[in-house]
Amino acid sequence: LRSLYAVLAAAIAHLPYLRPSVALILGFVGVKMLLEYFHKHIDTGLSLAIIIATLGLGVLASLAERWFAVPPRSPPVVVASADDDDDDASSRRLPFGGFLRLLGGFVAQHKSP
Repeated sequence: LRSLYAVLAAAIAHLPYLRPSVALILGFVGVKMLLEYFHKHIDTGLSLAIIIATLGLGVLASLAERWFAVPPRSPPVVVASADDDDDDASSRRLPFGGFLRLLGGFVAQHKSP
C-alpha cells in the first residue's frame, strides 16, 4: 500500500482532477458499504465500472486541461503621454490608479461650466 500511495501522491501532483475523482470514489465506496448494511447489493462489476470510469474521467480531464490550456496573457503595455506629471507616480502603483486617472480626465473634460 505504501508504494501505491507514493504513486498516487505523485500522480495527484501532476493531475489536478485526480484528487476530486478519488474523493468521489471514496464517497461511492462509503455509500456502497452503507447500502450493504441495509441489505442492498450493488454488483461487483458495476462497482468496478464506476470506479474505473471515475478515475478515467479524472485523468482525461486533467490531461485535456493541460493540452488545451490557454497560455497566460502578458500584461498590457502602458504608454506614458508627454503631459504626465511625476507627482502622480503613486497612482501608477495602485491597482486601479490608471483607471482612476482616466476617469478623472474624463470627468474634467466633461465638467459642466
